[in-house]
Amino acid sequence: SIGIKRIRIPSEPVEVRDIRLETIGNDVKTLPLEFYMVDEELLSEIKAATSKAGETETAEKMNAARIAKTDHPVVDVENGRENTEWSEAYAFHMTDERRNLPRVLLIGDSITYHYQEGVRRRLEGKANVSYWVSSYCVTRPVYRRLLEICLDDSDYDVIHFNNGLHSLKTDCAAWQKALSETLRFIRMKQPQAHVILATSTPLTDPVRTAKVRDLNAACRMVASELQMSEDDLYAVADPYDRGKYWQDTYHHVEELREVLSDRVADCILRWLELRKPKGANLK
Repeated sequence: SIGIKRIRIPSEPVEVRDIRLETIGNDVKTLPLEFYMVDEELLSEIKAATSKAGETETAEKMNAARIAKTDHPVVDVENGRENTEWSEAYAFHMTDERRNLPRVLLIGDSITYHYQEGVRRRLEGKANVSYWVSSYCVTRPVYRRLLEICLDDSDYDVIHFNNGLHSLKTDCAAWQKALSETLRFIRMKQPQAHVILATSTPLTDPVRTAKVRDLNAACRMVASELQMSEDDLYAVADPYDRGKYWQDTYHHVEELREVLSDRVADCILRWLELRKPKGANLK
């Protein structure tokens, strides 16, 4: 099997549906909990941490550290494939009293993973925010299959889409074509949803950042072609000092993650406000 398999131990009870996925070649299947292969290394880390007296680190933070450690595109990429591929999806408040709030889906990579918690906090009581994050490039056939599982799980009011940093070794024209096809697929599956297309954030490496700018230019062309809204996360992050606000080549420190969370949440809330029924108030 290919992919990072994780478990989560919530710090408090939470209504959540965890979509557990295993990929074998280009085939995708959901695994029942009792057959899910637990990441033994991560389990050992959790046991070691929770055995310490006065330990307050949560499983959520440990999982974030795991993603930050493993989510870095490698040089040897063939047809958009990376040496380590991973996928994770969560949907919240599926059956409780908040299930009828507007539903939002964040799609992206580890950058999205790092801002999804802040977005969920900011939209608490206003919208239910689900997320699907992965290492897969849109050019990979398996990407569409994984995406379809998430799109079939719920009806969404807003979908915020971010894909690019795992495509730095992918041909830009091929990526643009696959991006356009993927967004058309989303519209076909979720015609009621407002889709927001985000640009990728800059890196500490100038050469790779130049490729990010090329991909973002292609992203803007697709947004114009499909008449979709844009969320320019590159412009938000770019003014920040790379030495102070980046923890590695790709990922940001907490302060900049919060800035991105604010931006994404504001962008989503603006569209929810425009689409709300008369007399309703999301604030």
